[in-house]
Amino acid sequence: MKEMKNNWQTYLIKAIGFAFALCLLQLGFISTAQAYAGDGEIRVTKIWENQQPAVGEVKVVVQGTIPGEDLSQADLNNLKYEFTLDDANSWVAEINTAVTEYNGKKVEYDATEITQVPDYTSGIRKEKTTVPNPVAGSEKTRWTFIVTNSKTPLEPYNPPQPDPEPQPDQYRRMTLTKEWVGGEPEGVEEVLVQVVGTVETMNQLSQDIQDKLTYTFRLTKTDNWTEDLNVLWYVFNPANKVKYTITEVTEVPGYTSQVGELKLVDADPVSQREKEWTCTITNTRTTEESARQLMEITKQWIGDATVDEVVIEAQGRVPGKDLSDNELAALKYTFTLSKANNWKAEQLVMSVWNGAEVVYTLKELTNVPGYTSQVGELKLVDADPVRQRGRHWTCTVTNTKVEESKPNPNPDQPEQKPESKPQSKPDETLGDDGTPTGSTELPKTDGISASVALLMGAMIVSGGYVLRKRK
Repeated sequence: MKEMKNNWQTYLIKAIGFAFALCLLQLGFISTAQAYAGDGEIRVTKIWENQQPAVGEVKVVVQGTIPGEDLSQADLNNLKYEFTLDDANSWVAEINTAVTEYNGKKVEYDATEITQVPDYTSGIRKEKTTVPNPVAGSEKTRWTFIVTNSKTPLEPYNPPQPDPEPQPDQYRRMTLTKEWVGGEPEGVEEVLVQVVGTVETMNQLSQDIQDKLTYTFRLTKTDNWTEDLNVLWYVFNPANKVKYTITEVTEVPGYTSQVGELKLVDADPVSQREKEWTCTITNTRTTEESARQLMEITKQWIGDATVDEVVIEAQGRVPGKDLSDNELAALKYTFTLSKANNWKAEQLVMSVWNGAEVVYTLKELTNVPGYTSQVGELKLVDADPVRQRGRHWTCTVTNTKVEESKPNPNPDQPEQKPESKPQSKPDETLGDDGTPTGSTELPKTDGISASVALLMGAMIVSGGYVLRKRK
């Protein structure tokens, strides 16, 4: 009877305590972990392999989870324990109140070292065992985490080996040529062009190889703006082909620079040149001051000139671009050719407009009667050292005399002969004998036939007179 009374008192105390704990949980005075406080044991031990570093302490976090469930951050915080290991606790720390069940479910723990020790690697071994619980007179779970730090071994030093020297078959000739559009600049004797190679199949090139893939070409006026060098076309083996980038280093004021395509040209047995790379770099005049070029127009007469002067118009256009009226007016020039200037005129015209080459069309504005006009080809000729002229345009306009002819004004009508007019008879006077008296005017005729007719007429008159007397 007394034993039953003691058990009843024990149950009543437990019931009151449980009810009180629920009230504190609802009011927020205690956490779920406290409400579900367990008797689990967690022990963390640090082991240093090799020499212990000069570090004061390390921290290890042991996090509890419920396998198969996603816990909120608040729940995870209730199941998290942080341990500080140092010389004072001989690098060992533990607790005996770890939660083993949370909301009626088993809790599992894992450890993480959050202190990073330079030149040391960290490894954690987990052990889970069941040990006696002398307080409760039962068993409890113990989690043991052994954190081992090992010194990272130093990698052996391997000095870099020099790259093998390229062989002659690894080289190939590269020829660079400079082309000037709008005439060569004054005072410029050379330009520098840099060629840098890369190898896509190799991640990193040594400085020695990189130096061997960098070339500087010097294009000079003396060498007709052309230079060739032997460059590497592969590194170590033909699979590591070199790809080159070409950049003009020298900036020429008033000119734009455009690097053409780097082409691989087959061998030429005629010139005895092997397979090589070629590239043309074009410089084009851009500014108005330097984009002018001389144009010379000449008049040629086939036949005598009948006018004192003629006017030729040159109209410039840019192919593929629609120019405004103002731009067209700026590219229009007139040339006056006369006997005084020996039928020849010249002036500077724009050869480049906004970076594009200008093309000109010529026509004769003066209409010369009796002559046909023909405009010849506008040619760009090379420099003429005799006349001390640079590269310039020339054109000849020819005027040819048309031969005169006298055609029938009315070819469809026959020619009309003049009408013959009757001659008037002279006045006649008869004499006493009935013979006409007075002067008889004979028609005037020319030549021998007229004389014969006159003689015959005189004979007939005389014969008639004699016959009349005999009667």
